[in-house]
Amino acid sequence: MASSSARRSRSQVSSRAPRTSRSTARSNGDVRGVGVKIGQNARSRARFYGDEVELAGAIEGKIEAKKVILPGTARMTGDVVHQDIKIESGAYVSAT
Repeated sequence: MASSSARRSRSQVSSRAPRTSRSTARSNGDVRGVGVKIGQNARSRARFYGDEVELAGAIEGKIEAKKVILPGTARMTGDVVHQDIKIESGAYVSAT
């Protein structure tokens, strides 16, 4: 069992593996990966970096990726830096 301090950690999460990370929980800090998918139930205050980032949940922070995908369930408050972006009907984006 993890200690309570480990469960409350807000440190940087880094992944260099060529696979997709999936989140369905709350997270804070930096998330890095080749492909990052933030699930529909996710709520986060974080910065997400990757070649492709897909946000189906809600975040307050920053997304920086070559390709950003925001389906209709996405709720984004913050900055989005991208080369290519897809925003589906129903997605909410508020730049800061």
